[in-house]
Amino acid sequence: MFFGISGAVAQIFSLGMKQDKRPMFQAALNVPLVFNTDKNYDFTVGVDYTSKNSKQPSGLAPQLGFVRYIVDNRYKDFLVSANVQTGYLFDFNKGMDNQFRVSPHLYVEYQGFFHCRVGYDYAMPLQKGYPFVSIGIGGLMMFRHFSIM
Repeated sequence: MFFGISGAVAQIFSLGMKQDKRPMFQAALNVPLVFNTDKNYDFTVGVDYTSKNSKQPSGLAPQLGFVRYIVDNRYKDFLVSANVQTGYLFDFNKGMDNQFRVSPHLYVEYQGFFHCRVGYDYAMPLQKGYPFVSIGIGGLMMFRHFSIM
């Protein structure tokens, strides 16, 4: 966690399974940059890992992201946001090259620990995209409202 003057803000870490033509293990770490609970948006920097999948691009991707909070209230036990993440994918597949990837998705988190992402991975220069569903634990975006004071 990061400690600031007004309290603590969590990193966004998640583990789960991603269904994208076939199941893959997924792990991601995205650190918010704005850290302001009064703003309904944030920017993130992080890394995303998906296990090898011969059907579509998968691997390790350092990435930048934009988060727009749709339902975000300290008194609710869930959070909804629209996100876009983009980065350079170092592909683990022998038949596919490394490439830029853009992933717009809807993110839903329940009680700060369970999450679901539904979106679309678009890979360049393949000019192909794949819809995906990712369900897992972690997330921790709701901890943006946590404060020690």
